[in-house]
Amino acid sequence: MQQKQIEALVPTLGSQANSLRTKTPTLKGRISAKSPPELTADISLSGLDSWKIMWSDYMQISGYNQEPQKKQVAVFRGCLSLEMLSVVKHVLNISEETEKSVDDILEDIKKHIRIQRNVALDRVLFEERKQGDEESFDSFLIALKKLGKDADLCENCYDERLTTRIIAGARNATAREELLAKSPFPNLQTAVDLCRSKEMAIINNSDLSKKQNPIANSIQIKKPFQRRFKPKNDRNNMPCQYCGRRHSQGKLNCPAYGKICGECGKKNHFSQKCRTKVNTGETIGVVKVRAIQENRRAPKISINVFSPTGNHFWGTSLALPDSGAEICLGSRKFLEQINCDVSNLKSHTQDIFAANGTKIDSLGYMDVRIEYQGNKSRERIYISDNIDGAVLAWYTCTRLKILPETYPAPICNGIRLSRKKQIQLPPQTEENVEAIRSILLTKYEDVFDAKEKLDVMDGSNGRISTILLKSSKTNTLRSKR
Repeated sequence: MQQKQIEALVPTLGSQANSLRTKTPTLKGRISAKSPPELTADISLSGLDSWKIMWSDYMQISGYNQEPQKKQVAVFRGCLSLEMLSVVKHVLNISEETEKSVDDILEDIKKHIRIQRNVALDRVLFEERKQGDEESFDSFLIALKKLGKDADLCENCYDERLTTRIIAGARNATAREELLAKSPFPNLQTAVDLCRSKEMAIINNSDLSKKQNPIANSIQIKKPFQRRFKPKNDRNNMPCQYCGRRHSQGKLNCPAYGKICGECGKKNHFSQKCRTKVNTGETIGVVKVRAIQENRRAPKISINVFSPTGNHFWGTSLALPDSGAEICLGSRKFLEQINCDVSNLKSHTQDIFAANGTKIDSLGYMDVRIEYQGNKSRERIYISDNIDGAVLAWYTCTRLKILPETYPAPICNGIRLSRKKQIQLPPQTEENVEAIRSILLTKYEDVFDAKEKLDVMDGSNGRISTILLKSSKTNTLRSKR
């Protein structure tokens, strides 16, 4: 009886087991969906293409691609930065209730980015890209492809343009030579494979050299410290630390003993060996000077700078007339003020030194035309980072009439006609008016108007006064000092 009951129950239990087996869901491996980084408003075209790939992967893994379009757009807006969200809403006029898909919105964003950046600039960057000294070839290739996307190159000639830039910009000279020697012109994959193989050969060769001599590369023999003593006879040949000269030992033999230093005021050493030099001056041009009176700073003038031919105005800058400077100097700030940069400079081989003997590092030179109060002069200006502003040489000052043509001859009470002739005048007083008038009429009878009254010149003795001379031929006035 029990056996019959069991046989009757077996089909029932089997059918129940099959039904349970069919209703049990199959467990699948779960993959966490990581959202793409925030889409910012300053993203480039190549960066947008990379972002779109991450967005597509995220939608597929998370399952949002199966959701309604409204929900997909909402998820997309959650991945935008506040600035990009404002661009989409106010610039592209895409509201929250838009009927556009995410792909349509991304296409509008791409067009907006393209409009915001000049394609000519991107193409220039693409043509000028070269592999850096520490840059791997793969990094160079990635950067080059991104620039190519931003430059909106023709799709039909994209690979050929990219190959050309690899040949021109690759760091490995051997790879460039082999690519240039290939005929017909190599394709992109051939250029990439060759550059990679050359780079790996250099790396592997370096590793192999280290492995061939591991002991020499891992152990450094440190020599024991040995103190060196100089014979007493050699000490007399060493320069003295107090005077800088060579003499016999003993302070009485030192010429600096008992002397006062001109730098610190202490005794028993010269200023050239002073260890406590006082730095109380300021740099005026290229010469270090001590301040004598705080309110008497070197005056600067405003000059107009033109192209060498004088046809194009470049800018205005402050300059220091330096009667001791033998060349004109300018700084980077001077270049900025005349709308130029270092790329406009020409190279030279001359060494430039300051008045104190310090060498001045020059970035190059440029020829300009300088104008100051109607006076013009074509000059060569050397650019350096060691100075501030601009310095005019002494001969430039004479050409611009800042210094007299007879510089450095002294200026006295007389009127200087030339480097050789000079008129000596008596003291400028009321009693000597007629005598001065007679001298001037005699010397300037061809240009001086004797009909007008000759007043006493202003200024005390030792100062220069200006006389107006009238030409009888052109009826014009000119000044004479």
